[in-house]
Amino acid sequence: MGQLAANWDTFGWIKFRLGDSPAAEKYLKASWQLMQSAEIGEHLVEACERSGQKGKAAEVCHLANAALGHNASPDNNLREKLTAQMTRLRPFLKSASPVAKYSLSFPDDVPTRILLKANLNCSVYSKDCLLFISTVTEAATSSVPVQLNVAPQ
Repeated sequence: MGQLAANWDTFGWIKFRLGDSPAAEKYLKASWQLMQSAEIGEHLVEACERSGQKGKAAEVCHLANAALGHNASPDNNLREKLTAQMTRLRPFLKSASPVAKYSLSFPDDVPTRILLKANLNCSVYSKDCLLFISTVTEAATSSVPVQLNVAPQ
């Protein structure tokens, strides 16, 4: 799955560099939704900015900065680029919302299924819940068994 996201990112970035913004954004968005890495996010920020979607660009830039913070070997050039973009886009960043939306889209109209793994933690004391969605790599390499409750037919 990581390779698919990387391929879509590369194809989207090529489309962006060739000036085909709608196609670029379609592939970059699909890549970002599949694997939220800082590099993919930075590409999507540029595509969203070019198409005038400053709010979306600010949201992705904020998340890409967070993804870069967890990177084992941070790329200083990428960090500087994202910091400059966030400084420019901060006025367009909406305040945090209690509602989380998570969706996947694919650049072509072929039906596809992607399996993801998530962990939902709810606190009895604060009445808050946190949903942790594993990265594709983490989900694929996890040693935690997945239990399915299947009723006999």
